[in-house]
Amino acid sequence: FVCNTFIGQDKTLDDLFAEGYDSIFIGTGTHIPQDVRMENDEVPGVFQAMYLLTNVQLVENGELDENQIPVKKG
Repeated sequence: FVCNTFIGQDKTLDDLFAEGYDSIFIGTGTHIPQDVRMENDEVPGVFQAMYLLTNVQLVENGELDENQIPVKKG
């Protein structure tokens, strides 16, 4: 994990991929899902953080097997 880092100032996304990270999670700090219009926000693999965090919690609670992948459209 790389926390408390200003992307674009301290490091770029390309820096993180060059360091060997396979994926990048950017949490913007709201508990209500909202569309944030930014470049490339509609490419595959970009989705609301609450969806990810909810599913992580389901795995931790034993309600979802870590090998299951919930599918969400929209």
